[in-house]
Amino acid sequence: MALHLTESADEYQFIRHGGGRLARGLMVLAGWSRLSWQPPGVSPVKYLEQWGILGKRVLAAHCVYVDDSDLEILHKYDVAIAHCPRSNAQLGNGIAPLTAFHQRGLRVGLGTDSLASNYSLDMFDEMRAGLWLQRGMTRQVEGLSAETFLRMATIEGARAISMEDKIGSIARGKRADLIGVDLSQVGSFSNLYAALIFNTNPGNVVFSMINGQIVMEKGQLKGIDGDEIVKRADRARRKLTKVRQDNE
Repeated sequence: MALHLTESADEYQFIRHGGGRLARGLMVLAGWSRLSWQPPGVSPVKYLEQWGILGKRVLAAHCVYVDDSDLEILHKYDVAIAHCPRSNAQLGNGIAPLTAFHQRGLRVGLGTDSLASNYSLDMFDEMRAGLWLQRGMTRQVEGLSAETFLRMATIEGARAISMEDKIGSIARGKRADLIGVDLSQVGSFSNLYAALIFNTNPGNVVFSMINGQIVMEKGQLKGIDGDEIVKRADRARRKLTKVRQDNE
């Protein structure tokens, strides 16, 4: 189960108080009336707790607008969080309190959300942007390292979806899901994590393996027709564009 807790200030205002821009928009676009919605008067996290929904298998996306009491509840039920910094920034929805998540001992993985709210699914850029946004917001460098974000994209992400025993790190008995990154053009560096986060992109990936099967070697896809995939995606895009235009 994936939950948005909460993605925007407008959503928070609507859920908690039944007002704000989202409520006005629903009244105009969907014929919604105030009698159709009785706000619970509590935060989305508290509301879900009252319904008995929270638990270890819940993955809460974003969690930008959470306070200390919300974090206590999430910790109580061992709810994991999907931190999506570029999506939140792209939509102007704020920056999640990542340091507070970690201080509470919450499981936090790094996500892109989707192409519906993000301009790419580039995890290198996600790690980089996430780290910069947190440092800018907190005005701190200590405790927010490149290694932290690499772990959030790998083993901590696996922990967030309760799959750390299968994926997320290179270990005997785990699935061999891994990539090889060429750092030869990065230049000299003293911190491998920083070099990886700050100076690389998908173009630096030269090797990829999924569950022990090599799918990319020396920068070339194996057993996958990349050109055909692009053509099929382009056909789907044109079809969806036509459907949207026909319904406007």
